[in-house]
Amino acid sequence: DTFTAWSPVHKLPVQNEAAMMRHLLELNCGATLEAPFGIIDQNVVVFSIRTLQDINASEISRLMTIVASNADENDDVLLKTYPAA
Repeated sequence: DTFTAWSPVHKLPVQNEAAMMRHLLELNCGATLEAPFGIIDQNVVVFSIRTLQDINASEISRLMTIVASNADENDDVLLKTYPAA
């Protein structure tokens, strides 16, 4: 069993989608800590997954904070740089 936290940051499709995907992969390589970007349905999301074994409230809070922070730091930039198609 796992705990998953996620937050949407942009809807697809977007203009210059290939450039956005490259940008997201570059961010995933080091700037996103434990909450990388992914795609769920037609939404770009920030997410984090952790097994429930030995999880505690502070870890849940930390993961939720990381997801929310990464989403907040990146959503406006992504929306402006890669407008809807």
